[in-house]
Amino acid sequence: MRKQTTLAVVIAVGLLVAGAVVWIVRPWESPRISATYAYLTATEMTVVSGTGKTTITGPFSASKSLAWSGDGKFVATIANPGTEAATLVGMEIEVGLQRRASCPFCQTVVGGPNQEFAVTNNKHQVLMANLTTASTQVVATLPKFERVRLLAQADGWVLAAAVNPEDVSAYGGPETVYAVRLADGHVEERSADSDTSLEAAGAGTTVFGGSWFAVVTTIHAGRCQTRQNLELLEVGSANQVTVKPPQPKDLPEGGNSIVFPVWGSDGHLYAIHNSCSSDDKQVEPSKPALWRLEKDHSWTQIKSGSFEAAAPLDGKTTLVTVRDTKTATIRLQLERDSGTETVADNIRTFAVRPADH
Repeated sequence: MRKQTTLAVVIAVGLLVAGAVVWIVRPWESPRISATYAYLTATEMTVVSGTGKTTITGPFSASKSLAWSGDGKFVATIANPGTEAATLVGMEIEVGLQRRASCPFCQTVVGGPNQEFAVTNNKHQVLMANLTTASTQVVATLPKFERVRLLAQADGWVLAAAVNPEDVSAYGGPETVYAVRLADGHVEERSADSDTSLEAAGAGTTVFGGSWFAVVTTIHAGRCQTRQNLELLEVGSANQVTVKPPQPKDLPEGGNSIVFPVWGSDGHLYAIHNSCSSDDKQVEPSKPALWRLEKDHSWTQIKSGSFEAAAPLDGKTTLVTVRDTKTATIRLQLERDSGTETVADNIRTFAVRPADH
């Protein structure tokens, strides 16, 4: 029997200028892990640290992005994204209280330096948002495009994807990639050719040395022929490396997908990979597998499973999401050698706090 630590239950109601806020610290019947992570449901934002859960409530049914501030003291999402009522809503971790900053028509959020966040609005602008002062400030305006998404942040830079609505395909692309330096609004166009929507992750410390963005690019084709590669973009530099996807030994080369790239506390990039081989009669997809990108750009398979997203928390624990095929809802789970534990049901997204906090 595993020894478990339980925190006392504390329920409190606080009153802020922005309105009533409920915050709850609940027991979490699980072995202690060193990592801290957050997840989002339609009505709650929850942070899990050690054996405690802290939750704030909010209108998160349309929220898709969840981000940590650069100093790891805040986690935030955008409530009512894309509307005039859009608001950056976050939790100050040390006190478990909700903080808010009005951000009309804001759509996506990633972390920024210190206690700040970077957000985008409907004017193809990148803004800095501060939950402590409840303020926003325009940093940069991207050229001619109307739909802008923030993909990732690293070392004072953010990576943005912009699409011209007149040229967008059925697959969400092509998108133009820009690196934006938050300190002065300097904008650089980066190369990441893709005919679908992009996915990316950034890290300030990596096994490659320095800060890098990892961007998944796609060449869309017929059944079981779509190919996805990985572009490594060095932050603040023109250096770029194309990384071929993993190739499982038991499958011939065919189509593939790379999803949910995430940087681990060990400085390695992790991602879920699916392979697919086909002939005229059938399509044979592989089981999803979590892979680690090595320093020499080779891949090592870590584990396989039925998960849609996965993030290593330590050497023994992986945080994963699994879709319920009957209800189409998403469950957040902790996976260990000793078994699987459910963290929450019906989640929208999750994010692990950067390892250096």
